[in-house]
Amino acid sequence: MNRHLVEHESPTVILGSAKEFAHRYMLGLYRVIESITSQFPDLLIENCSSGGGRLDYGMLYYFPQTWASDNTDGFDRQAIQDGASYLFHPYQLTGHVSVTPNRQTQRLTPFQTRLDLASATNMGYELNILEFSENEEKMVLEHISEYKKLRPLIKDGRFYRLKSPFTSNQTA
Repeated sequence: MNRHLVEHESPTVILGSAKEFAHRYMLGLYRVIESITSQFPDLLIENCSSGGGRLDYGMLYYFPQTWASDNTDGFDRQAIQDGASYLFHPYQLTGHVSVTPNRQTQRLTPFQTRLDLASATNMGYELNILEFSENEEKMVLEHISEYKKLRPLIKDGRFYRLKSPFTSNQTA
């Protein structure tokens, strides 16, 4: 379901109610999700926002975490995570340490920078661990250990914006 609705038309739509199509679609989707999550209450499902298209409080009700964007570039994630954090707690967003050069932008981002950016969210990895250098493997093990110590603060702490990625290429 990682795509936007296009051509919101249906031969079954009553004349004059076509503007309700997207709203009715979401209500139907919520019914499907309610059915799944009520049958499997311990199942953790991560929402994928598709560029923000499904990053809403209705989806958050069913899915405690959301993948904010398929763009995993460290530099771009600063702005994505900053913008999303105006409506959602950073722990409700997932951020991954991904490969470099980045698949979307081909940008080279230092490993430590990618670790730091992912740590500001519900952190994960999307890397081939078999390709790690010894140093990267050591850094990841240390990072996971440190993240586990900080996770209660990241999950339940207060979040303050100290520096905007929109006014510089840094964020805090």
